[in-house]
Amino acid sequence: MNKIGIRSEEKHWDSRVTISPDNITNLPESITLYFQNEDVRKLPFKNRVFSNSEILEAGKSGGAKTQIVPSLEGCDVIIGTKEIKESYLKIDETQFQFLTEILQNAKIPFPELVLNKKRSLVQLTDFLSEEQKASLLNLTENTPVENLMKQLLTEQSNLIEQGKSYVFFSHTHKGQSYNMRMLQELINKKCTLIDYELMRDGTDAGSARTVSYGNWAGIIGILDTLWAFGEHLYLKTQTDTPFRKIRDSEYFDLKKCEYRSIKLLKQLFSQIGQEIKQGASPFPLTIGITGFKGKVGKGALEVLENWGLPIEILDAVDFIEGASERFEFSSNKIYLLKLEYQHLYRPKSALNLKNPDIRQIIKEGKGGLLRSNMDKVFPQLNIFLNCIVWNADSPRILSNSLLKTIFEKRQSRSNPILPVIGDISCDPNGSIQCCRDTYSNSPVYVWCPENSDEPILPDTDLKKLPSSYKYFDLKLDGFVVMAVTNLPCEVPREASLTFSRDFCTRRPELNNKSYVECLAEADFKSDLAHSRLPEALKNAVILYKGKFNSQNKQLFLKDISRALIKNKLIHSEHILEIV
Repeated sequence: MNKIGIRSEEKHWDSRVTISPDNITNLPESITLYFQNEDVRKLPFKNRVFSNSEILEAGKSGGAKTQIVPSLEGCDVIIGTKEIKESYLKIDETQFQFLTEILQNAKIPFPELVLNKKRSLVQLTDFLSEEQKASLLNLTENTPVENLMKQLLTEQSNLIEQGKSYVFFSHTHKGQSYNMRMLQELINKKCTLIDYELMRDGTDAGSARTVSYGNWAGIIGILDTLWAFGEHLYLKTQTDTPFRKIRDSEYFDLKKCEYRSIKLLKQLFSQIGQEIKQGASPFPLTIGITGFKGKVGKGALEVLENWGLPIEILDAVDFIEGASERFEFSSNKIYLLKLEYQHLYRPKSALNLKNPDIRQIIKEGKGGLLRSNMDKVFPQLNIFLNCIVWNADSPRILSNSLLKTIFEKRQSRSNPILPVIGDISCDPNGSIQCCRDTYSNSPVYVWCPENSDEPILPDTDLKKLPSSYKYFDLKLDGFVVMAVTNLPCEVPREASLTFSRDFCTRRPELNNKSYVECLAEADFKSDLAHSRLPEALKNAVILYKGKFNSQNKQLFLKDISRALIKNKLIHSEHILEIV
């Protein structure tokens, strides 16, 4: 029986737990869960949403046993939520000054090394290259920060242990460039990587995902986007709307960056709905949403359609083709467009395609035959919600050039601000090209096309910047973008409870066992074929003992290989060694 460890989350403002106390009792008594002791680790932002005492008490109530341990070193399988790559240490004023000077004079850039004066922290946001490590140790040798740098590098190296099996949202299976160093660290240490995103109720192409935070991402994404719309409108024009209340201290804990209660929010939205019916909106509000049939989109629709807002659904085709000009809009309602693929894209003008199946064209990898249709849709919206992840074979839904064109024609708009973008799927440099992920303490930024040559895009990591950064100022003239990387952490208890329920549920595709039971009983010392993992769970394996699971059709192996090579993490002639 494998020892199962539950790690703490390093990612800013994330306190979610994959196995919550109320689901521990549903697991067999033969399993012991080892939770990392946060009192020892002292993470700088938030401790897990469930206390040590809640976890220990659950282990005494029948079902799985629980222990709080200072380290997960003795565990075989380590379960977490988000990527594993960030490390922190406390620094004093003298160390801060020395490091600042060293980094300013360094010939090799260290964008992964961040100094946080407000919290007295030095942070590594990603694994360094061997060249960077050697240079940093050389630069700090015989200085007051020499031991600090050695300790910080050691802390980060210990995040991923040799030969262990890891389960988390890795965001690597499509070759996402920003996580390739972490992936290479897992490869180098011959680890096994299992990804929640690939866990499905079968092995065929039509099988559905079984565990996700998608519904909560949709719910929180629409809340944060509506707040951003209200705040931007007020700061730009001094026009108030009830949406500004969403992040008031009564409903949102600014210290923890999380909402206080879903019940309170539903009461607030019922009140907002009544205020809009009575004329609280200065003009008719039109919202467009993509991906509304998926879990993320359904979460957003739950708020829009079921929380008391006066929603009227418009026919997307009529709206796009100009029928909206003949329609009498009322400021007492909110108008909703549900946008499908045929609304987002159209064939290139030179093609003679009659009644094309746009989604099928994209599935077949022929997205080059299409162009974005958002030049017709986006300018007519007040809020655009993106709930789909971009397929790189298709055109971007909103390219920077398209946004710049719309920006330049903004004088013709009757509304005082440009459309606000809620990229709930948070796909950096994806379907919305100007998307850069943020954290909940600074959930939105402004992309100003007239200043697009400045380093806000594409090279600036907004998550590392203080709240005083100028592009966080919602008074700016441009496109407001909400793109929080871990939206469900704004309701950590509720999100953890539903995720844990799904993760601990016994499933027919797992031989009537839960994922936790399968992981506890697996034989990770054998090869993958004899690991005792059910086929549906093998399909979630990205790496097995440091090599890619080449049988997994969900892996974009060509894209992963290109990303590893592009990031200079592996030479092309060595790719076959890890497949």
